[in-house]
Amino acid sequence: MRLVLFRHGETTLNGEDRFQGQCDPPLSAAGEARIQQAARAVAARPGHWTGVYCSPQQRAVQTAAILGAALGLGPLPDENLRERHLGEIDGLSRRVFAAEHPGRMRRLVAQLDYRPPGGETGASVRRRFTDFADRLLSTPPPPGDVLVVTHGGVLNVVRRHLLAGQAPPGMVGTGRAAVVDLDASPDDRRPRLSLAAWDVVPGDLPLYRPLQRRSTA
Repeated sequence: MRLVLFRHGETTLNGEDRFQGQCDPPLSAAGEARIQQAARAVAARPGHWTGVYCSPQQRAVQTAAILGAALGLGPLPDENLRERHLGEIDGLSRRVFAAEHPGRMRRLVAQLDYRPPGGETGASVRRRFTDFADRLLSTPPPPGDVLVVTHGGVLNVVRRHLLAGQAPPGMVGTGRAAVVDLDASPDDRRPRLSLAAWDVVPGDLPLYRPLQRRSTA
């Protein structure tokens, strides 16, 4: 199946370039307006949408509700899609933090085993997302596209996982998406992800194309 990993719309903390983590602000007026535009683009895209999942944090729930209404699908919140817990960093200015603590900023971005004080590691976020993907595989929706509304930190961890630990070249913007294809490994049925697109606007989402099975005749 194809997962469209959609980053929630902009909040006031996004506009101020602050870490959000477990902070729970709503969408800003501008962010909500952009998601309304995104919803129209997603709904106009050819394809077969089979489900909508979201983080239970307010900014993701609002985004998923707008997108889901356009697709005629009710969003299902999932705790494993929450943003990475950043502990003491939550709410701080990203620019100021990077200037005052460049080493900690590099570790936060590049090292999956780094745990900010009071927060969680990137590896923990990866396990959460893998558990979510594993449950999708165990009770899969019909073949097609599944919309997953989550957070920038989660998306960065997923991309580092896909690139064997390398840091992503940039974050997925608010109201934009990463696209991955999800399948089971042939040996142990664990989720196998492959990246199809990164940081794309809703109108440019690549279409889902089911794998063509070879005839055995």
